[in-house]
Amino acid sequence: MSRPIAKINSILEYWATLTPPVIDFTVDNVLRALEYNTTYETVFKILMAKNGMEIDASRLYLCPNFHKAYDCSLVHEIDDDDLPECPVCGEEIVNDLDHSFIVFNFSEDFIEEAKKKLQAQKSMNGLQMT
Repeated sequence: MSRPIAKINSILEYWATLTPPVIDFTVDNVLRALEYNTTYETVFKILMAKNGMEIDASRLYLCPNFHKAYDCSLVHEIDDDDLPECPVCGEEIVNDLDHSFIVFNFSEDFIEEAKKKLQAQKSMNGLQMT
């Protein structure tokens, strides 16, 4: 299995240029886009290396009915005495790693830069065709 850093960067840039941009994507989403040509660990390490720069990682907790109920930073601990409620069904979230997963979202700067890069590529392609 390879270490497809360039391909991951291309996928992320493409997702950031969509309207609206892809949100709450996971390592599994990236693996699927790569057609599973690398490992979970490799993708996770690459995404975490971008955390705080191009993307922001957070933990998304599910309620007992598996709704996406609560998003918090990876370093923030949830207070077991005051668990948030699901905005969909009103149930308290489950403070359990089996009922949560790490999600990634693009920084606004990365979205802007990706769109500028795409626009520049389109301009260059237009110039080459004439």
